[in-house]
Amino acid sequence: MCKNGLNVYKYLNTLHDLLGIPHMTPAPSRNISPSSRTFRQFLDDMEKLIPLDKLKALFKQEETTSTVWKSFVDRISSKEFRVSYYLYSPPTEITY
Repeated sequence: MCKNGLNVYKYLNTLHDLLGIPHMTPAPSRNISPSSRTFRQFLDDMEKLIPLDKLKALFKQEETTSTVWKSFVDRISSKEFRVSYYLYSPPTEITY
């Protein structure tokens, strides 16, 4: 993505600043041949592998039993986080 002009690390590191975690740095470049799958196919495959119901139940359980998880959820649900997200997110295209 960085090679195509989207500095994703800038946005990720802004998020990391908000969450108080260390910055990410780009991984060394690798020669990877393009896949014949579409991104939609990739997402569909991932959805088949991940037990979403169990994951949602785990999130709910952790929200009631883990103060660290609750703090994380509260932080990303805060008005400050939403404002920062909208400030740093790319503008959406407006169609008329």
